[in-house]
Amino acid sequence: MMISVNATPGAGPILRVENLSVAYDVLGRPVTAASDVSFALEAGGSIGIVGESGSGKSTLARAIFGALPENGRVSAGRVWLDGRELDPAPTAGHPERWKTVSFVPQAAMASLDPLYKIGRQVGEIYRHHLGLDARAARAQMTSMLAAFDLPERTLDMYPHELSGGMQQRVIIAAALALEPKVLIADEPTTALDTLVQDRVFATFDANRRRFGSALVLVTHDIGLVADFCQHILIMSGGRVEEYGSTAEVLGRPTRNYTRTLLAATPRVHSVAAKGRRPRLPATGAPMLEFRGVSRSFAQRGQGLFRDAGTVRALDDVSFTLRKGEIVGIIGASGSGKTTIANIALGLDRPTAGEVVRDRAAAASKADRREQLIFQNPYLALNPIYSVAWVVSEPLRLARFPFGGWSANAPELRERVLAALTSAELRPAEDFLHRRLHQLSGGQRQRVAIARALVVNPELVIADEPVSMLDVSIRAEVLQTLRKIVDAGRCGMIYITHDLATVGSVCDRLIVLRAGKIVEVGDCQSVLGAPRSEYTRELIRATPGRTLPELSAPAFSSAQS
Repeated sequence: MMISVNATPGAGPILRVENLSVAYDVLGRPVTAASDVSFALEAGGSIGIVGESGSGKSTLARAIFGALPENGRVSAGRVWLDGRELDPAPTAGHPERWKTVSFVPQAAMASLDPLYKIGRQVGEIYRHHLGLDARAARAQMTSMLAAFDLPERTLDMYPHELSGGMQQRVIIAAALALEPKVLIADEPTTALDTLVQDRVFATFDANRRRFGSALVLVTHDIGLVADFCQHILIMSGGRVEEYGSTAEVLGRPTRNYTRTLLAATPRVHSVAAKGRRPRLPATGAPMLEFRGVSRSFAQRGQGLFRDAGTVRALDDVSFTLRKGEIVGIIGASGSGKTTIANIALGLDRPTAGEVVRDRAAAASKADRREQLIFQNPYLALNPIYSVAWVVSEPLRLARFPFGGWSANAPELRERVLAALTSAELRPAEDFLHRRLHQLSGGQRQRVAIARALVVNPELVIADEPVSMLDVSIRAEVLQTLRKIVDAGRCGMIYITHDLATVGSVCDRLIVLRAGKIVEVGDCQSVLGAPRSEYTRELIRATPGRTLPELSAPAFSSAQS
């Protein structure tokens, strides 16, 4: 059934999708990724396409834009844009396509040429499409980047000199350069902290109101859609589960799948009211202590030998961590979270202050005592090897750096099986010989967790360990992390910009701003009664403010 998104009364739809189906040719056989999808979007309207990995939402977005891969094709249905039917062939590079409809991909680094500065890449849009000279183009670029909190010097930098969040903001700014009538954004803010994300969507909304542009948001974050989109389309297995106004669908869901997504989505206000009760950590000396730690970096100037001064990434940071405890660290991009992780792992040294470690743990050389769980399991794990090889690698490098490990294969196998079991991959034997492409996203992240646990670490740094996962999988992985730490095997520093998840699993919470600690305490107190205005600002910017409340906490099984 076609449901129109009414944003401008009396106006026809700027985008209309009718019975669209998309298939991929895999080993000579067609595999349907999206089936019989229909919706309409008026000028100035917004719609969120929500679903888990493999639901077909990104395929749908790329089919509308005309950017399917070579083995993809529109097998049925039609798409109209501004009253004209689009050719289903992949013609995303056509100039008119970018002027009328623009596309924001999720992987910003893959969209930027590492050989050229940002100004040259973004400036090409203004010079080619608008005919501006270099000076006028730079003025336009500077104004557009400023809307996304990016300074003019960004134009003189290479992509590798920008953080992931800055790269993503550059891509968004470039997509809006020609003021398109329709913007299709595929997970546009996954790499951004909540404050920047909030400002990005405020810019989307301003453009929508000023130019009458429409927004198609593709995401797995149902809270984001609840806050920013007028209508919602929920997909599962390539088909539409529910479609209608956001308030109606989320307020009175008719499908079990929608209810499951809602139940798996944490709410920061619910966590504040019903979250984990802080339990007393183990007695004795902390396993890790930061005492007045500061870290400064030299800032590169424009010339080869110019020094633009120093940037203080950390400023007098002090905290402790004990075994059996999870300490959450939250803050905006550039707040110093990654610098703390690098210093805790021994990858960097402070310029002032000291880091004190438990002497007994530090004296043991049998295992490597610090391990990191990376944000993206798809990039952190080598896909050509089996799970057994991937998980055992840190142990082999730690104990047998010069070879000879094959003689200890039985010991390796037992350690790998124990690590997989601790990471909730059961029965562990079934996973030993699997390849990573045979695992779901949640299973891959559990393999990353097992890889960190196999050396019996004293300290685990979890860097955004669930940000790349679907909401239903996030809950399971967070529960796994909580069980591991509750067993008393290690202490954990949990780094994130997601206040809702940090409140669900952490004992204490540290709020960082520009390298300084602005607030610290148990999660329930910090989230329920924040003392800092900055913390209150983070809470206000967290998605899901308009989601209906559940009768029970979303992570009840992880709470103690």
